[in-house]
Amino acid sequence: MIPARFLLRLGKWIYSLGERWDKSAEPDRDHSHNIEDGAQILHEELVDEDHVEGMPEDAPSFKMAGLSERVTGKSMASLRAEAIQLLFALHAGHVIAAEILLSRKIGHIVDNFDKTHPESSEQLRQLNQFITNWTRDAGSLDAAIGLLRQIELPDAPLPDVIEPSKEEAELGRQLLECYEQSFNQQVLEQTLGQDD
Repeated sequence: MIPARFLLRLGKWIYSLGERWDKSAEPDRDHSHNIEDGAQILHEELVDEDHVEGMPEDAPSFKMAGLSERVTGKSMASLRAEAIQLLFALHAGHVIAAEILLSRKIGHIVDNFDKTHPESSEQLRQLNQFITNWTRDAGSLDAAIGLLRQIELPDAPLPDVIEPSKEEAELGRQLLECYEQSFNQQVLEQTLGQDD
């Protein structure tokens, strides 16, 4: 299976490539780029600037301790927009993987069409399973994006929206602390599980 981290980077790269093509339609009056500049820009696009140094490549690209700050300091609408963008990148990776595997399946069928003794159908069975998995997960991600888009959220941080009293704010802080501990534990378990 292709790691989710790679697919996320691939999605980011494809998105940035599309933006760059869109901008290239307008003449660049300030700079003149040569081929080496383009290669350097392409390499820079593949580097994940958000990656936390010292963490595995497939670990989240944001610091685990930053969850509380995001909940209390960022606009709820901004959090939704960030989540949708990440889901789009993950969805793009799944769609691309499914299409590549489908192309591989067609190539396998064509290669074996004229053979009197076709190769084992095990490879075809595995391709079918992979295509099913990637396509199903792409559909789930598409549904998640649709659900997130339907949620109406204020363009303000949570404390500004609900305006808690002093006691309520303390309760919220304690709940968020418990949630963050559980979140960090789950991320750690997932990261360690992928290393096995």
